[in-house]
Amino acid sequence: MSDQLFFDTVIDQFNRRGIKFTLDEVASAIRISKRTIYEKYGNKEQILMLTVDHFFSSLKKQEALIIKNEELDIIEKIRQTITLFPPLQIEFSHIDSIRVIYPDAYHEILHQFEINWENTFSLLRTAFSEGRLREFDLPTFRIIFLGIFQELMEYDEAGQREKLLQCLDLILDGYIINTNQ
Repeated sequence: MSDQLFFDTVIDQFNRRGIKFTLDEVASAIRISKRTIYEKYGNKEQILMLTVDHFFSSLKKQEALIIKNEELDIIEKIRQTITLFPPLQIEFSHIDSIRVIYPDAYHEILHQFEINWENTFSLLRTAFSEGRLREFDLPTFRIIFLGIFQELMEYDEAGQREKLLQCLDLILDGYIINTNQ
């Protein structure tokens, strides 16, 4: 059993049942014993923490591919990195239940959203220097997007990425310098 399969299964079970998913359900879904899960990954809280790390690690890998993609212009790279969602998405409406029962895992989720802005800031600085965006305060931009992310975590509808794109467009459109004029 691969780690990828294990974490995908944990996320799938979380999406189905929220925090009420059991390790028995995970074990059954991937046809291993619950004991194997405990030996390899630990208890449910430890598994949630590892799953959060796995989730954000997959985001960083996707981000690197976007940044290296020479077919994308700087504005499109910014849009894609900020609105990045992994292939197997977490049902954000269940996140609040983690806050109540497993506060350390919840704080790790928030912490992961708060850190790792270096690449995004680098892309924004490049857009500033290339004259593609009017300059703005990067920490303020980060605060605005963290607020949007937190709001989306409580948003109980499909289309979270589309909502995030709409928010990004509302913000960036006022700063994009139209080079066609």
